[in-house]
Amino acid sequence: MQTQRMLLVALASVGLTACGQANASTPDVSQDVDCSVIAFYFTGLAQQMGVNPTEQRAVAAVHAWYSTRVRAIASEDANEVLSRAGPILEAVKRDPANMRDEMAACTDRALNEGLH
Repeated sequence: MQTQRMLLVALASVGLTACGQANASTPDVSQDVDCSVIAFYFTGLAQQMGVNPTEQRAVAAVHAWYSTRVRAIASEDANEVLSRAGPILEAVKRDPANMRDEMAACTDRALNEGLH
């Protein structure tokens, strides 16, 4: 578990450069939708950057874990998911380097709440 978190923190700090200031929605790491979107973005970033397969799997595992939780939320209120996801994705895309701490916090929460 700690290994996955360390891998994610390492991934988040590898080669990222700021793309601008995030000024829309600020991700809330206590929200499953927000963490799912952040992990989704970092999963794609890991693949795009050619990060080693172990780190890619670690990021993908966090995304899969949150995605399962988000599907449950969406089955009850799809509008809530859609209204949160879009603005959070835009914020992450604008400044991925600034989201390293959020990704680490989402990973910590997932590990504390049952991701293995």
